[in-house]
Amino acid sequence: MRIGSKVAAVIKNPNIRVNVIHSKSKDAWNVVGTSLGCKYKVARIPYVAVEGVTTEKLEALQHGEFIKFCFNNSKAIIDLMEGADMEKLETEIYQVLRNHNLSLKKREEVISDLLKLIKDKIPTQDE
Repeated sequence: MRIGSKVAAVIKNPNIRVNVIHSKSKDAWNVVGTSLGCKYKVARIPYVAVEGVTTEKLEALQHGEFIKFCFNNSKAIIDLMEGADMEKLETEIYQVLRNHNLSLKKREEVISDLLKLIKDKIPTQDE
């Protein structure tokens, strides 16, 4: 699939469904498939556990939720990419990024705003 001048990878099975669960043995969130016969572990998002500090764990969970959103809505995202005005979408994304100081502390805000932009642009499937 071509997006502007770039070639994007296409998900092989746009019907795959995933959930985010915490690892039983590691400080990490796992994005795992819920369909029988499909790949089970899609991604592992590790974090550094520090007593009394939950920001690392929360940030890792947010990244896992973003991956989950992309997999669970892959068909709609593919349809959007094939028929959308990508230059307009890129401009809107850059506008969101310009509104943030991109320090490490602001990453959560950027992710939240980009997720909102994506959710507003595509019809989502039930999670």
